[in-house]
Amino acid sequence: MSLACKAPYVGSIPTAASRSRPTPALGKVPAWRLIPSMLGRIGLGSECASIAQHSPTLSGCRYESGTASGTKWVRIVSVTKTAQGTFRVRIRDRRGQQITRTFKRKADAQAWERQQLRLRDEGQMPGTSRLTVADWADQWLGSARNLAASSVATYEKALKAILPALGDLRLVDLTPDRIDAFLTAEMAEYAPSTVHRHYRTLNRLCSTAVRRGHLATNPVLAVDPPKVPKTEVHFLTAAEVEALADAIDPRYRAWVLVASFGGLRWGEMQALRPEHVHGNEIVVLEQLSGELKTDGSRRRVVLPASVGAELAEHMATYPGQYVFTRPNGEPLGHASFNNHRFKKALAKAGLSMSTRMHDLRHTAIALWIQAGAHPKLVADMAGHSSIVVTMDRYGHLFPAMHGDVAAKVDELRRTDAQNGQTNLGHGE
Repeated sequence: MSLACKAPYVGSIPTAASRSRPTPALGKVPAWRLIPSMLGRIGLGSECASIAQHSPTLSGCRYESGTASGTKWVRIVSVTKTAQGTFRVRIRDRRGQQITRTFKRKADAQAWERQQLRLRDEGQMPGTSRLTVADWADQWLGSARNLAASSVATYEKALKAILPALGDLRLVDLTPDRIDAFLTAEMAEYAPSTVHRHYRTLNRLCSTAVRRGHLATNPVLAVDPPKVPKTEVHFLTAAEVEALADAIDPRYRAWVLVASFGGLRWGEMQALRPEHVHGNEIVVLEQLSGELKTDGSRRRVVLPASVGAELAEHMATYPGQYVFTRPNGEPLGHASFNNHRFKKALAKAGLSMSTRMHDLRHTAIALWIQAGAHPKLVADMAGHSSIVVTMDRYGHLFPAMHGDVAAKVDELRRTDAQNGQTNLGHGE
């Protein structure tokens, strides 16, 4: 049996579902079946030449012909072995452009071919774009209208490590294997948290490329993210906060107290203006680097009255555009303040030198929990995007309150019993 192709063929090769009649030469194997090396039994040689001439998805492929049980056949071979012993794949995208890849193993070449043919049939193959990773990174960040300035700065910092290794690659050549090799090499140079940040940046870069049609799929999703050891959050006690406030330069005593009892982030402390302070109440509206981290970051923070009084005294002594500044009136710089003010105060107070400035925010949240604040109130005061963030980060602190709650309920039960109210818990 031969398969006649009288009309010009303009689509991709039909699958077994569309032409399931077996040929005598192949027994039960469908004549139009696609197998890993794209072998299509498609009839007489002259007719197949006509197919190739009119089909952009087939032209340029290599053909082999033969006869089996009296039936002439032609098969399309897209995976070929090179003189160097590697395996080259040649296929055409939906626009007729040839795509060529070379692999060390034949199985890898066939797997890639199957993936590309599936994507082509689904209309998802992006073609042979020569857009490089570096070029796309520039376009991506340049059009990132909805990203906060702090997020853009984070991505830019990550790209400084990513682009020297991957920037010259075409975006369509950014495979899971290359990404995995890159991240593995980084683990020897960077901390796991830094490598994970680079992973997230690549993921965001590629997911946007998929939405814009530059990639068919996101290759990062096929790579396991680096494992980041969970670090224990460090808190100071109220007494240690006082010791730190006494040890630091008097100009920054109020900074320590507001950070430790108000829970403001570093950028929020930098951008705090006198008009945002109303007695012992602070309205958080901005951070110096740009937009606030989350929608919930715009909030009202009520300080202890004693801290509010010290803050008022500080603003009267050191007036300026911002509440906390350098002696010359400029905003505080993170590195210089940490090295020349904060670390020296830690040493003078006899506190752990591993304490970070951000740990003062953790301290404030821990003190709120210790004071009995409800988790939702803690989330609101901290400016978390949701209570889930609060519980994920600080949930282990709440069980310490279980004993106090049980004791209070026990006391309530005894009091009600004494008052003759024995139906507690049986209301409508």
